[in-house]
Amino acid sequence: AGWEKGSLMLVNGSNWNGEGHVALIARTSNGDLVLDSLNGTILPVQRSPYVWRSLQDPSTNQWRNFEVPNE
Repeated sequence: AGWEKGSLMLVNGSNWNGEGHVALIARTSNGDLVLDSLNGTILPVQRSPYVWRSLQDPSTNQWRNFEVPNE
């Protein structure tokens, strides 16, 4: 749907209840946005209500540590 290869990545973490959760991150020129099945609002990754742990690297399909960048 118009997304460039490598701009969509799975991210793994936990929600507000400490339960595991996976969402989709869209890497854009305006920063990373979280596309989340539990929340209909698209949010910048810094404002999402989750603790993120790992991200699927689109170039290798391997999981790596993911730290949310500062705003």
